[in-house]
Amino acid sequence: PELLRLEEGETSYLTRALGDIPIPQNSTEISGKMNVLESVLRHWYEEGENKVLLFCQTRQMLDLVQRFIEAQNYPFLRMDGTTLVALR
Repeated sequence: PELLRLEEGETSYLTRALGDIPIPQNSTEISGKMNVLESVLRHWYEEGENKVLLFCQTRQMLDLVQRFIEAQNYPFLRMDGTTLVALR
């Protein structure tokens, strides 16, 4: 559902069709997958010495995951199509 939230001034057919349906602000309140991700990352982070690779099909979803990880204060590196080859 968070993918439906657009930046100010943006519009799409889907959001116009949904009208003013409120979208909760917390990803884990509305997404079972984000809830599981939160639990797994917390467990692995507390164990220490674990590394995780997260793959997303779109950069928009990767943006959401990145904001979630930043909010949890986990260290991370992001790599997508905009990452310079020299930094990969």
